[in-house]
Amino acid sequence: MIDKIKRDLLNILINKYEKSAAFCRNESPKRKISIRLYDSGKSDYPLYDIEQSDKRIEINQAVLDLCEREMLFFSWMKGEEDHIIAKVWLNFNNIYDAYIYLNRKPKSDEIDEICTHILEAIECTDAEWAKAFLQDTYNYIYAKRKIGNTLPTSTEEREGLLKCICFAGNIKNEELLERIFSLRCFGDSKRFEHTYRSRMLSVLRKYLDVEQNTKDEDLLRQIGIAKYPEQFEFCGSLILKTEHNELDLSDLRYGGSIFHDEIEQNKVILTKNVECVITIENKANYIDYIYKQKNENTLVIFHGGQYSQSKKKFFEMISQSISQKCIWLHWGDIDYGGFTMLARLRREINGNIQPYRMGIAELKEHQQYCASFNDDYAERLKQLLSYNELSDCYMCIKYMIANRKKLEQEALI
Repeated sequence: MIDKIKRDLLNILINKYEKSAAFCRNESPKRKISIRLYDSGKSDYPLYDIEQSDKRIEINQAVLDLCEREMLFFSWMKGEEDHIIAKVWLNFNNIYDAYIYLNRKPKSDEIDEICTHILEAIECTDAEWAKAFLQDTYNYIYAKRKIGNTLPTSTEEREGLLKCICFAGNIKNEELLERIFSLRCFGDSKRFEHTYRSRMLSVLRKYLDVEQNTKDEDLLRQIGIAKYPEQFEFCGSLILKTEHNELDLSDLRYGGSIFHDEIEQNKVILTKNVECVITIENKANYIDYIYKQKNENTLVIFHGGQYSQSKKKFFEMISQSISQKCIWLHWGDIDYGGFTMLARLRREINGNIQPYRMGIAELKEHQQYCASFNDDYAERLKQLLSYNELSDCYMCIKYMIANRKKLEQEALI
């Protein structure tokens, strides 16, 4: 029983030290790390009951033993020397002896190990969202000397999450079904869904360039993880070129779709008569455009939300196939998400893509359908003014900020 009391007291004192400002600053404490055993009826260790002599004597002996081993110091209650202990405090000079006695890893060592693992993870991934999350996490843990809510407290789950982020951050130009991703990453087809999916979504929602209301499935698809195989919807003069044949899809009057596997195995090219490619963010606008505005020289593509790795490959094939006379338009919402999609298309696919009906004129003409936004959203829009890809859109973005107006493209149908 005395051994348990010793461990309890040391653990309480070390826990207090590891929560102290001195620990966070990685320096020796200037004040005693102490607890009260008895002070005018108050105690930080309720087992120390001066009315129960057996218990009091037992705890006194435990404190004396630890003092003899130079792990802590103590003071008697004034007038009750050799009878009632008032306070005990940690001997910081011998704190590592206390850790060894408890068979407990020093938290500072654990923090250093975690920081090392995070730095290794940063080196193992190419994705900007993953690097940004890992760097912010490292900075917080290194500075605060605590994990906080940045990572799981369980060592196994923490290492699993870092592995998951590294694996996801290295998916390039392909699409993995969730269970295939989980199987390749963990050797267990359901572990990602059961253990890491919600945490991964929280990371993506913060570090991907997306609207706050983006669906979970779209967040994961953007980094190459899909619940179901993706389809690319289009309408226009498109040819699917296989190893042995060419399939002309231009006769599909109201368009069609190609599964992502077709893109992996084959190639899509445009016919020579295509003079305009237009990507449209919203499904309703995509369908309306096909029915009311499309002509035989236009290829219309349903963009949807932020595109996935496999749709990126589809867009790259389109970009490689267009002629010099062909223009590429993008029609999205006049909001943060719409402009970040345009910026990404220009940055990753084709720098000559032009915005379509995404300007001040549309905001003024349809002002009765505009939605207002708060200061936080305005700050996000201000960030777009640092995007070099959007320099021709700065006037519209500034107008949105000044007038607190944004517009979904459905209002233009």
